[in-house]
Amino acid sequence: MRSVIAGLSVWGLSVLLYAASDGTGLVQACSADYQNFCQGVKPGGGRVVACLRKNLAELTTNCRSMLHEMGPAEGDTPAIPVIAPVLPGSVLRDVSYGDDPAQQMDVYVPEHPDHAAIIFMAHGGGWEFGDKSAHNVVDQKTAYWGAHQAIFVSANYRMLPQAGPLDEAADLARAVAYVQAHALTWGGDPARVVLMGHSAGAHLVSLITADGAIAHAAGMQPWLGTVALDSAAMNVPAVMQTRHLPLYDRAFGADPAGWAAASPYQQLKARPVPMLLICSTERAVSCDSAEQMAAKIAQLGGKVTVKPLARTHMQINADVGENNEETATIATFLQTLGVS
Repeated sequence: MRSVIAGLSVWGLSVLLYAASDGTGLVQACSADYQNFCQGVKPGGGRVVACLRKNLAELTTNCRSMLHEMGPAEGDTPAIPVIAPVLPGSVLRDVSYGDDPAQQMDVYVPEHPDHAAIIFMAHGGGWEFGDKSAHNVVDQKTAYWGAHQAIFVSANYRMLPQAGPLDEAADLARAVAYVQAHALTWGGDPARVVLMGHSAGAHLVSLITADGAIAHAAGMQPWLGTVALDSAAMNVPAVMQTRHLPLYDRAFGADPAGWAAASPYQQLKARPVPMLLICSTERAVSCDSAEQMAAKIAQLGGKVTVKPLARTHMQINADVGENNEETATIATFLQTLGVS
């Protein structure tokens, strides 16, 4: 039996564990709950799972989620939709990580996922438009990382006027926590997550990276690093106090305290995970913002790379995954994180 298990992929092993009637697949997600509620229950015959279900309302979020993924017990009505493991080489679309219709993601699983790294993408759009399935967000990226056997996740989030940047960052952090909680069902590794965002999305993943309270509140686990694709809003107060586009007023309002709260530069108080900041030399403010952010990261002892590129703001997003300098720069950065 041990030799059979050792030969399974991560995806195959996760499916086997979820199907186990004695609840051994719940060990990681439900160990604390088992100690609290079911310590006297002898494993086997589904007894541990039945005990956990009886205490469902008192369980941790990860444990409840794992139980629901196993499917409802006979006669049960699941409180949330049951999500089956994604088959290798498939796409799981419109996965809800919250109650709002905007809180959804698409999960692109490669052909041979096994302890796979996960690239989590936040689209741009001035904090008020954009979509996870836009061609310039996913097409080249999913082809590239799929060929490298990495999982690619593209997430939507609430936007203006429904939600401001702080709420948007909280949504994305919640989405990352969901990805980490479900990574094993996709053949992924919850510890091998890299955040990536373009434009407004680059600002939001940078804000999550700079402000640890956002990640902590959402239940995020540690991740490997962050790639910001051409954000000019690393220092929001500096942007708001100089000539700027009207979209910044719609996003950040007129309150200086609100500017600081939504500013990666101001919220950065401790060494973050390694960051790659790619900026367009066709937008001088973008590279200036990246260099200022990088200087503070370095001052705090963090690892950061700034890569100016003579490419437009839109090219820096759409062309990731093509055979170009930008993709090579990202690949080199990911290799330093242990992601090929």
